[in-house]
Amino acid sequence: MNKICVLLGFMVCAALQPIQAQNMFDAQRYSTPLYQANARALGISNAVGALGGNPLSSSINPAGMATFPVSEFSFGFAYQQTTNTANYMGNSQKEPKYNLNVPSMALVMAGETQPKDNWVMRSFSITANRANGYSRAIMFSGLNQESTILNRFAEEMDYLWFNDLDIDSSTYGGLAYFGYLIDPVYGADSSISHFAPSMKNPADPNIMQRQSIRSHGQITDLNMTVAGNYKNKLLIGGTIGFPLLTYTEKGSYQEENLNHATDNFNSLAIKHTLTDNGVGMFGQIGFILKPLHAIRLGASIKTPTFYSINRSFDVEFESNTDASKKELKPQGHDYGYTLVSPWSTTLSAAFVIKGFGFISADYSYSDGANARLMTVGEQGDYSYHQENDDIREALSPNHQIRLGGEYVVGPFALRAGQTLGTRAFNLGYMPDKDMYLTQLTTFGLGYREAKFFMDIAYAVASRNAYFQPYSLSYADVGGAEIAETRTTVSITAGFTF
Repeated sequence: MNKICVLLGFMVCAALQPIQAQNMFDAQRYSTPLYQANARALGISNAVGALGGNPLSSSINPAGMATFPVSEFSFGFAYQQTTNTANYMGNSQKEPKYNLNVPSMALVMAGETQPKDNWVMRSFSITANRANGYSRAIMFSGLNQESTILNRFAEEMDYLWFNDLDIDSSTYGGLAYFGYLIDPVYGADSSISHFAPSMKNPADPNIMQRQSIRSHGQITDLNMTVAGNYKNKLLIGGTIGFPLLTYTEKGSYQEENLNHATDNFNSLAIKHTLTDNGVGMFGQIGFILKPLHAIRLGASIKTPTFYSINRSFDVEFESNTDASKKELKPQGHDYGYTLVSPWSTTLSAAFVIKGFGFISADYSYSDGANARLMTVGEQGDYSYHQENDDIREALSPNHQIRLGGEYVVGPFALRAGQTLGTRAFNLGYMPDKDMYLTQLTTFGLGYREAKFFMDIAYAVASRNAYFQPYSLSYADVGGAEIAETRTTVSITAGFTF
């Protein structure tokens, strides 16, 4: 698995990249939505593309905002528990994380037109829809008798030294060198032949490795939508969206040398804090056709989202050797970058029987390989050529099918839904073809009267992931296989006027 070269988001593949650099994992994280908005939409697994009448329509198919018969205001709250079970070097560890959030808020102004007007209904809305959440905690540990992260740092030092490049704290190899964790190895001519871990026998390590990471954050689409209903046959809508992005990651990686009695190297610890804050902009148009009263067909297209993101990154590097103990804290980094997410399209169909319920289906497509990273401001000279090549090679097209249904019993509605998605990475970038493939199963209950409504939804999302602490050019390195389960309970209430 040499192609996997990430330490939970902050280790990077190329020796010359700054230790806070972006990579394909950032592009994948911010380009793949898994909506967690209002409870009515969540109860049918967000299959609202052809249905309409839901604030989430502003993010999936804005034409659906033309189906609101009256104006309304709604807001919601959600509780989430994300549990990750990691298997690493034969050890299994489970770590939960809890989160309270406001997944949705919406104001829809809808009104009928003049009786002779072919546009029988128009609406304007301002909505906030939670497009994704990043609350999770991961821990794993295990005994590694094949390699150590010092092998990785030695590789970096080889590259720096033999290319006459600066050796400083901007790379982990430089930090390890200044922390006396790696040593030069001299050849017969008394010149440096390569660098190696500060161990008696680097080829026979006995290292206890521990990794932990905790993250939180979200992307929330703040949308302004206009929509119209033409003769109850054709609905058209458009959205201008401003997604608000926040992401914070705190991690720790530790190694303890169990052969410290005979080696110079005793232990190391790397801590990092990464924060991204940004805002984006996208446009979206859509239509819904009603060839028959009970049948609705929809389609929408969404432009790339142009994110302007500010990143702050800090790292602490602690080394413990027989010679000394070092605490190195390089200068923190604060800078901006741009992420362009790919185009996306959605096709939808729904069968509706008024007073009884409906069945709805959405199909969404986007190609993760079309995401791009770019620099802004003082780092404008950095090209991101290698990172964008990695994105093109690693990320795969994303196909997502959402199915949902509702059965009405008086003022109550029973709901269920299922989302099936394809893998995020191409084969060869993960040890299993099903890793980073997300599935979502949902159930919901709704109550509605003349001026008030309330909905509750229960959702379980699952996926498998893979995290590799480091990579080596000459050998495979084992990683942690992660099974993630995210349980959500969402409540939305609102009133019409």
